[in-house]
Amino acid sequence: MPQSASGDPRWNELISTAFQLKGTEFARCFGPGPSCNQPPIRAHSVQNARALDLLAHNGHVIAPTHRMHIQRGIEVDLSEVGRNKATTFAGLCESHDRELFSAIETQPIDVANEEQLFLFSYRATIYELHATCAAGWLLQMGYQKRVELGLDPKNEPSPAGLRATERLIVAYQTYLYKARFDEAYTSSGFGAVTHDVLTLDVPAPTIAASSLFSLDQLVNREGDVVRVALTILPLDPRRTAAIFSYLPHDATLARAHLSRVLASSGDHQKYEISSHLLNHCSNFVLSPAYVETWTAEKRALVTNYFTATILQDNLDFEHKDLVLF
Repeated sequence: MPQSASGDPRWNELISTAFQLKGTEFARCFGPGPSCNQPPIRAHSVQNARALDLLAHNGHVIAPTHRMHIQRGIEVDLSEVGRNKATTFAGLCESHDRELFSAIETQPIDVANEEQLFLFSYRATIYELHATCAAGWLLQMGYQKRVELGLDPKNEPSPAGLRATERLIVAYQTYLYKARFDEAYTSSGFGAVTHDVLTLDVPAPTIAASSLFSLDQLVNREGDVVRVALTILPLDPRRTAAIFSYLPHDATLARAHLSRVLASSGDHQKYEISSHLLNHCSNFVLSPAYVETWTAEKRALVTNYFTATILQDNLDFEHKDLVLF
């Protein structure tokens, strides 16, 4: 197996395949029940009709975008994205997207409504399942290409094969987690998920997010990692809600981890939410009008901090410019 790409055409072919896979979208409907064979659409993970209305400018929002560089790997920037493309994913068909989330797309948002709170966390969970399956698929296809090119052995463990297997295991564990939401939705057992709702007074709407993240350093009594769904939603021009949601067996450990968020208030609470968002979540959008007020130093700080925490959390780092409200 070659130790360098220099002079070996197989590496060029592998790099070309990696770019092709990066540009290929993994698409499958993850609606509840038996496997759905309907074609997925570009479903919004953040409420489009009202939440993005409060953030968008000239039909655009700001979102973290990823690109692949041959030498430097994955690079991240904050870029303008069309609102109809931002926060979308190919993980639901049109029927399931409409049927599952009509209560939060067609009705006024009420953060005391048990069904609506459940649906926000359900949508974040489906989004993350799609993302973990897409990541596992990309790594598996890349590993198979390495075997085809003779860069990895076919019937022996290799680092690339182990990485692909690890991501597929994460996808399966997320699938099992999402199945609990399917059961609750099917039985209208919306109380199966518990929530902490923080309503923030803001001078203007600045951010929306929908994400399910795992606290890999914490393991619940069932031997699985602890997961938290985070939804950030502008309610009106002066109020934004941050909703932390958990299955019951995760709630105690998750709340202990989030104690700095839940026990704070005012500007400090906004800072803590921002820090946790940048550490754990990538599916968020910002108001272009708000980002335009940032200094070059703040933009670089936020981007670099977000990029650095993709692989490893760093909640100990503190800087006033990390606040996103």
